Amino acid sequence: TKMSFAKNASLAFVDTTDAQDRLALVIFSHYSNITQSLTFDKTAVKNAINAIIVSGGTYIGYAIGNATFELINHSRVVKKVEVLLTDGLDNPHATSDPIVEAGKAAANGITIYTIGFGNGTQINETMLRQIANITGGIYYSTTIGSELRSIFIEIGRQLGLNWIETGNTTIGTFGPACSSSGVCARFSGNISGSALYQNVKIVFHGKR
Repeated sequence: TKMSFAKNASLAFVDTTDAQDRLALVIFSHYSNITQSLTFDKTAVKNAINAIIVSGGTYIGYAIGNATFELINHSRVVKKVEVLLTDGLDNPHATSDPIVEAGKAAANGITIYTIGFGNGTQINETMLRQIANITGGIYYSTTIGSELRSIFIEIGRQLGLNWIETGNTTIGTFGPACSSSGVCARFSGNISGSALYQNVKIVFHGKR
């Protein structure tokens, strides 16, 4: 299912982080909750991801606001990032404007990477691109579920996170991973992917 694909992709992203990264989870549908506050405990984050259930609605502004609140009030790191995934249009009845919330995030030094899963009638690409632009992030889009995990890995590369993928023919490292001799390797090869459900998950962290 789309939810299963979304969870698998999110779990894979958690695995790219190291012990010095803190992560949290914000979900949203017709409401938005911080279901896991910032923590070094990656198992707790994974448990929160696995506990997500399907629900309707897409309150993007509230979700950005919650993520920004958590980062401002509970993180002292210099680099603060939110990763926003959605396959739905923002709820027109929401009182929280995603663009306004993106501006608040940018004012507090927070970068937002946005991912839209779906075609132009299913998502608001203009808004997602604007959110990313306002905060210095990047907008990614796909209509193919198998590409989602690859997008997560690319965002990890942008953040300087490490990625190790094993398969039948390749073992590599994605990101600035270097040996003591200064030799760096990057992953190459096919990566299986995932899809995304409208219950958007924001995984955000700061890197010391």
